[in-house]
Amino acid sequence: MRLIKPFILLMVLAAFCLPSASANTPDRLASKADSALLAKLNAGQQVPTLVLLQAQVDTNFADRLASKEAKGAAVVAALRQQAQRDQTPLLAELSNRGIRSEGFLSVNALYATLDLASAQWLAEQASVKQLIEDSIVVKVEKPVAETNPAPQTVNTTTWGVDYVKAPQVWAKGITGQGIVIAGEDTGVRWTHAALKNKYRGWDGANASHDYNWYDGIRTSLGGSNPCGIAINAPCDDNSHGTHTVGTVVGDNGTGEQIGVAPGAKWIACRNMDAGNGTPATYIRCIDWMLAPFPAAGTSAQGDPSKAPHVVNNSWGCPDTEGCTNTPSDGIQTSVQNVTNAGIMFVASAGNDGSSCATITTPVAIYPESFVVGSHTSSGAISGFSSRGPATNNGASRIGPDISAPGSSVRSATNGSDSTYGSSSGTSMASPHVVGVVALLWSARPELQGQVDLTRAILQETATPAPSTQTCGGVAGTSIPNNTFGHGYVNALTAIAPTLQGSITVDGTAATSATIRLENSVGVVEFGKTTGVYSTSLPAGLYTATVTVPNETPMTRQVTIVKGQVATEDFEFGGGTVSGNATLNGTGRAGVSITANPGNFTTETDANGDYSLDLPAGTFTISSEFMALETQVATVTVVLNQTIIQDFDFATTQTVNIQNFRFSPSPITVTLGTSILWRNLDASTHTTTRSQTPFVWDSGNLSQNQDYAVTFDQVGTFSYVCSLHGNMQGTVVVTPPLQKTYLPWTTK
Repeated sequence: MRLIKPFILLMVLAAFCLPSASANTPDRLASKADSALLAKLNAGQQVPTLVLLQAQVDTNFADRLASKEAKGAAVVAALRQQAQRDQTPLLAELSNRGIRSEGFLSVNALYATLDLASAQWLAEQASVKQLIEDSIVVKVEKPVAETNPAPQTVNTTTWGVDYVKAPQVWAKGITGQGIVIAGEDTGVRWTHAALKNKYRGWDGANASHDYNWYDGIRTSLGGSNPCGIAINAPCDDNSHGTHTVGTVVGDNGTGEQIGVAPGAKWIACRNMDAGNGTPATYIRCIDWMLAPFPAAGTSAQGDPSKAPHVVNNSWGCPDTEGCTNTPSDGIQTSVQNVTNAGIMFVASAGNDGSSCATITTPVAIYPESFVVGSHTSSGAISGFSSRGPATNNGASRIGPDISAPGSSVRSATNGSDSTYGSSSGTSMASPHVVGVVALLWSARPELQGQVDLTRAILQETATPAPSTQTCGGVAGTSIPNNTFGHGYVNALTAIAPTLQGSITVDGTAATSATIRLENSVGVVEFGKTTGVYSTSLPAGLYTATVTVPNETPMTRQVTIVKGQVATEDFEFGGGTVSGNATLNGTGRAGVSITANPGNFTTETDANGDYSLDLPAGTFTISSEFMALETQVATVTVVLNQTIIQDFDFATTQTVNIQNFRFSPSPITVTLGTSILWRNLDASTHTTTRSQTPFVWDSGNLSQNQDYAVTFDQVGTFSYVCSLHGNMQGTVVVTPPLQKTYLPWTTK
């Protein structure tokens, strides 16, 4: 692939063609291998090959997990289980054949240097889907000089850092602390004055590169590399990687503030050999990002808890250099899985503008990537910045997602530990967005790992940037558009609260409350010990659940409107609702009392009394007794106060059950009234009716027990004692008495 460097894309990737049959190649291999690979195998060559397997893990299940740590652990466990099942027997057989090979984690695939016989054997395996040559590389293109570059001032904050409003966020005490960013690039000069103290592997006195650096270049991809191959300490063979990481975190402590999030830490993986890469080198680094392992270790030692929060990807690969606009090379699957693990994948849009539909290269075409275009210091779109729409597998979408400073950006270079330089490209824009993500996730830890919600926040809070260019039928005046996307990334508006409130118990701030907010986009969960909470979420309807020890959890719907701050207070402890439930004026036991929302329930005691402790708020209280009409009341509970709410049920007459008969029978009642059946016998009885509309069953009534029914339809209905078939009766329901008015005249 080639890097996205000043006005260019500097990348390398293998060309994948449709499989073609060969006279001396078995049909199975011909159907699974690309033509370039077949030709070399048939010529007797040993060819580096990516072996993509059939079964791929669906890691979307991690969407409902609230923390980045939980997402990462779950995704890695699922991927390892699949790899153990599918890859182990293949790797073992290749080893027996003397074939050097390795298994991948982020995509179910192998990498091996194959001869014809081993390739034929792999093709015969049902678990193998495709064999792809992995040895096509393209040399880095020579940078094109900038036209009228912006003047650069040393020992100051760069214009790009200012433009994304980072200093205003720093003033709030938020600099990216607690966040780890990663670069997948040409490496990093880790000893640079602007970067050394930001390296996670440096403790101020000693360096430890395990879990903090990995070299994805295991063999030479052509030419001489000044850093060497498979190195165990960070090194930059091109300067591009040092420049991009510098834009995210760089600060030399003496005023040279080149980084958006100087409080964050960085780690890195080299995925290109002096700008040359293959699918295997890119996937190898994505594997490491998913679960970092020691510099000289293997993915089996990977620890997802050491994964970065956000990764910068300032590279792309045009189809003219062999990249297919399909997931057949496995890279898109890797990106999907790393994103589902809660790691945000930020990518440069490319430098093929200014025409429309010039976002054409992986990884910018992937919907899983958060794609960044470039603008100048005046806010104009950079002439080189690729435009949308972006198309992947036949599906088009608006691109880029957002825009950031990318023209004449000053940052660290690898010439020495104190050198700086200016470069232009969407490669320079993407790291600005990575820095903003670091600031946002530092300010709002509950958002860490919530990639979809974070994407929505950055898009929603971007400063709108209309364009004069219409691309893909989308007018430049629309927001988003295919030139700037949703607009200029804005760190200050991104961290601004959109939901806030208090959590109290009996009027005192809750010190151990947890809050869970979720909708179809994502879920966040966090605790606050001060009794107040604040978060930044995109517009939408959320289900909020607040839990406080020794209190019933409270759940309600919360609506966030774009551009507004919603306030939602949660008060536990509240007050009391009490009262008495009577039947024809006499207190009755067993009356069911329910308060909603929350489904708080109780029953009346022997005197008909009840009491419910409820949080402050408005509730619907319902009272249910036997088969009588439910009585409902609305009450507002006030902290430390008692609200009285009584319920009175009434029946018009009583039917006595005595001496195995009903008295009176038949019964005549008025529509809407209720009748009480009372058992006076020592033996049990039950009154039932199985025909609609009045279906009832009193159950076994012991002596002096009652059962009531309310009639709401005119007609004649039979009832029976199911325990004593000879006991039957009839009820006649008549309309309400109509008032009669006599004619009258006036004189």
